[in-house]
Amino acid sequence: PEPPAPAPVEAEAAAVPRATTSSGKGVIVQIGSFKRGADAERLKAELALLGVPSRVEVATMAGGETFHRVRAGPYPDKAAAAKVQALLKRNGKDSMTIPVK
Repeated sequence: PEPPAPAPVEAEAAAVPRATTSSGKGVIVQIGSFKRGADAERLKAELALLGVPSRVEVATMAGGETFHRVRAGPYPDKAAAAKVQALLKRNGKDSMTIPVK
């Protein structure tokens, strides 16, 4: 017998909450932070295939080191961010949340 077909990514992508930008408040999901911009861009592309829109933000630390952070959101609340995190976890991606004030 043939192995079962994997679940279509489109079904999971449809469950991803939309990010909001109107209120200026909410929760950001950070999926990675890299020294190399190419690594951040690779993760961003992987997230796009999962249906999770993201962006790369460049941050320079106090010591002068530069990091490329991969972030999604902001989402309206912790529940919406948790849905995105659950999708990421099912696909082997760790993440953390950051409240936006």
